[in-house]
Parts: sequence; structure tokens; C-alpha cells
Amino acid sequence: MIFLPRNFWNRFLTALILAALFVAIFSLCTPWLLLLFLFATFCYLVIQELPALVLFPSASFFLLVFFYLGVPFGMFIQLYLQSATAHLIFLICTFAAVNDTCAYFGGSWWGKRKILSTVSRGKTWEGFLAGLCGVEIFSYLLLRWHESTPPYWYLYAFFIAIIATTSDLFESWLKRRAHLKDSGSLLPGHGGVLDRLDSILGLTIFVWLTQNYLLLW
Repeated sequence: MIFLPRNFWNRFLTALILAALFVAIFSLCTPWLLLLFLFATFCYLVIQELPALVLFPSASFFLLVFFYLGVPFGMFIQLYLQSATAHLIFLICTFAAVNDTCAYFGGSWWGKRKILSTVSRGKTWEGFLAGLCGVEIFSYLLLRWHESTPPYWYLYAFFIAIIATTSDLFESWLKRRAHLKDSGSLLPGHGGVLDRLDSILGLTIFVWLTQNYLLLW
């Protein structure tokens, strides 16, 4: 029987607001305003959410600030500032949203087999497969809509689902170590900002590396 997952309407309304904010920021804002927004987001994560996950001050905290947050944020900004790759920002965020949404519904409706029960009780293989199907269908729609889209994007979609899920599991591991359910409470139904950015961080690194070293995007 199909049912609405718990906290669906809170998640749905928050997702609509985030989607509108994303479109407004990347469509209407000047590059300097966008950079200011990203800097403010980075500072919020470092000051508010990351200290709840990792002891501050500690070597682990500063390593996470640099590698887990700083490197992906820097790559994200570089992709945005280069006109030839600015469109990849939209693709990163869209692929992450499609994967997370499909995995959420798939896991809520059919999830039984845990991927790593010691890390996350909510991540299931059924949810992963639903996310994979979602990004594959999105890739198919891109191929239909934009004929110049290369066919190996189907393979990319496979890696995108894996990387997004792995990034999500890494943040779940941090939360489990800190005995927390969410990284924060700023976003109703979703938790903290990091709970929404975890897959985007991993996908940014993947897209940046493939763009700069394989030139496949």
C-alpha cells in the first residue's frame, strides 16, 4: 500500500522553498551576491553545525573544515565562475535532488534491507535503487531534450547515485558518532543545512574532477 512518508508535508514545503531560493539565487543574483551567499552558508556550517558533529577544537574538526567543506565549496565556486562550466552547477544540484527524492520515497515505501545498519538505519538498498532509477530517468530526459548530451551520461548517472549515497552515508556516520539524528534543525522536515548538502558536496568533487581531468561534461 502506497502512503505518504512521515513528515512529508514539512519536507515538501521546505523543498519548495529551497527550490525557489535556488532558482532565484542562481538566476537573479550577481556573481558577488552568490559568492556572499556561499560564504555565509560555509560560515554557518563551520560555526553552527559542524561543531555539533565533531569536537571543537580538534584535528578532526579542522580536517573536515578543509577537506569536507572547503574543497567542495571551492570547486563549486570555480565551476560557477567559469562560463563554460556554470551549467554544471544546475546539474549537480538537480541530480542530487532527484537522487535524494527518489531514494527517500523508495526507501519509505519499499525499504527493508539496510545498506549499513550500524551507520544509518534509514538508508536501504531499495532506496538506493530508487535513487539510481531516478537519475537514470533524468539522464534519459536530458538526452531526449538536449541532443548534444553524450550517451555515456547513463554511466555517469550510475556513479552519481553511488557517490550521492556514499556522501550521505558519510554524514550519517558523523551524526551516529555524535549521537545525533540531524546535523541541525534549521530546515523543517529535513534537519540541518548539511543534511541537504551532503550529497552535493560529494557530487561537486566528482563533477570537478571529471570536468578538469577527463573533460567529459
